[in-house]
Amino acid sequence: MARKLTYKEMEQRIKELGEQSIKHKQVENALMESEGKLKSVLLSMADLVFMFDKDGRFIFYHTPSLSELYLSPEEFMWKKHSQVMPPDIDKLFVNAFKKNKKGEVAEYEYCLEIGGKIRWSSVKLSPVLLDSKFNGSVAVVRDISTYKELELSLRESEEKYRTLFDNTTETILIADTKTGIILNANKQTEKLFGRPREEIIGTHQTDLHPPRMAEYYKGKFREHVEKGGYFDLEAEVIKKDGSIVPVIISARVISLRGNEVIQALFKDISNEKMVLELKEEIIKRRLVEQAKGILMDRYKISEKEAKRRLQKESRSQRKRITEIAQSVISSELILE
Repeated sequence: MARKLTYKEMEQRIKELGEQSIKHKQVENALMESEGKLKSVLLSMADLVFMFDKDGRFIFYHTPSLSELYLSPEEFMWKKHSQVMPPDIDKLFVNAFKKNKKGEVAEYEYCLEIGGKIRWSSVKLSPVLLDSKFNGSVAVVRDISTYKELELSLRESEEKYRTLFDNTTETILIADTKTGIILNANKQTEKLFGRPREEIIGTHQTDLHPPRMAEYYKGKFREHVEKGGYFDLEAEVIKKDGSIVPVIISARVISLRGNEVIQALFKDISNEKMVLELKEEIIKRRLVEQAKGILMDRYKISEKEAKRRLQKESRSQRKRITEIAQSVISSELILE
């Protein structure tokens, strides 16, 4: 027959339960705050965002409008990429996904008919790493139809090209391949760089970047000029006030009025980086919470004691607490 608890023991148990309830509420509030931040960042993005698990299944999506999607969420969520996308596009995804599993970022382009129109998209597929182990991928899908239209219009008519150049919502700069001097910039450059385009035209392309990285970008510019063709580069640019903005530069060497130039589209990716960081933060917090729950059920201990054991093992093995949590969840580790 079980021993009856003394009044003092009952009082202590009630106190522990109260503390446990408060901690649960704090964790819940922290998770809600992180997810709220993620939601606000996503709402400000014009790009599509998808998240895949380790097997390539869609587990999350964001779109500014459902009309931007190839299929409705009901048709693709929780299904593998290969089950919903055309074979030629899935082949590109599979190759990029393999690179992600090695910890590499991969990019590719494709065209697809959406809403009765042919749309070109570029995809940046980034691995989600949990304690240095592959845990899935995040895809940022950007509409590059404007860029493709610019290329086509340049072949058809310089006048049409000028109209698109001046009126597009993309940030576009044109630089001389020999000197690196900015020859032209459209109106959107003023928003990205925080200064009139008249101040940008005539400067060297390295002046667009932080001074400490000038030689690096000078080398990259020369490398891409020599290779020719189309290229993407993740970079940083500096605004007039000194603030740094992460960007993706999509550029191509083209012929304009008989001269070779580089036409570059700059895309601000500040929000994309925040999305990845917030996603990883939420995943790690939930992992630790799950491990604590397992220990509490297994040993009938309080949340405080479960956390103490995880922290102790983390120090003992000199590993991150999320690595210990993962071992507990997969039953590879028994914490006495």
